[in-house]
Amino acid sequence: MTSGLKQLCRGETGTPLRLGGDARCCSSRHTTKYGSYSLMDMNTGVVLTTRLVECNEVQSSAAVELEGLKQGIRFLEQHGLTIAELITDRHMQVCKWVRTEKPDIRQRFDVWHVSKGIFKKLVAVAKKPGCASVGLWAQSISNHLCWTAATSGGDADMAVQKWTSVARHVCNIHEGHGDMFPRCEHGQMNRQWVENGSRAQKEIQAVVLSSRLLADVRQLSPPEQTSYLQSFHNVVCFFGNAPVCCACRLILAALHFNENMANEQARKQDRAQRWKVSYPKFKKGGAVVRPVKDSHTYGEFNSLVCNKISKGKSCMNHYLELICVSATYGSQYFFSFWEYDFDFYP
Repeated sequence: MTSGLKQLCRGETGTPLRLGGDARCCSSRHTTKYGSYSLMDMNTGVVLTTRLVECNEVQSSAAVELEGLKQGIRFLEQHGLTIAELITDRHMQVCKWVRTEKPDIRQRFDVWHVSKGIFKKLVAVAKKPGCASVGLWAQSISNHLCWTAATSGGDADMAVQKWTSVARHVCNIHEGHGDMFPRCEHGQMNRQWVENGSRAQKEIQAVVLSSRLLADVRQLSPPEQTSYLQSFHNVVCFFGNAPVCCACRLILAALHFNENMANEQARKQDRAQRWKVSYPKFKKGGAVVRPVKDSHTYGEFNSLVCNKISKGKSCMNHYLELICVSATYGSQYFFSFWEYDFDFYP
């Protein structure tokens, strides 16, 4: 088990966990051969477990994510840990399984996954005749969902009223939204409004006011999101996903991520905090400001393995053989030989 899980098992076994879970597949969802599922403690940002699932272990590639979640939760429960809340995407099989098999776990939805889906639908709508104005509002409506989750204080009814208000807001109607949220909170705005009653307005309403989306808005996670898990997946890509050593590299990625997730923000010579402007792919050319963190650190063994991977040394086979044994006989064996000294390898 990872160091974060060891710490929880040491003295906080009775503390219910608030977890974030997400899957990563080696290829497109319907053609994937391997998939991994990782569970993170949302209070500390530590990856507690990551499970590797092969497609032939389940009925189809679509069931890889659910199987990974089952294995991860089973692993935590076997170590006496109680799960109070689980933050995931809106995977239908996962939702049904949690609802029927784990009714004591409260499931919430990650805002980023939901808003990304809304943005894609609105961009598709904007390509229809007479709906070009929808494209001008796609990003704002997506951002409004994030604002809704962050400002509703966990009140599901308030979240629904704040969210549905955007269907009137785009038509320059800013009052009469509901008893809990009667009017918009912004000041004077100069925007290209959508004509009330137009096809564009009806298409926006069809997306924003869909019954399934409104039900999901009630389950949005207000405080924590799974963005750190996306960062962890980027670390996994660094270590590679070759099938032969996928399991061991997932473990290495979790160790490296846990070691560096709490890095402080870097400072300039005058002690001012450092920031950078980045252009993430999902922003479609938009810019975001992010803090610059201190340089990554590597544990003694982790550093050695990373160097061998990056340089392609043949002696990596010795390490992979040892780590693959852990994938066969369990993580307890892995962490028992993790403390050994491997300097005798060339």
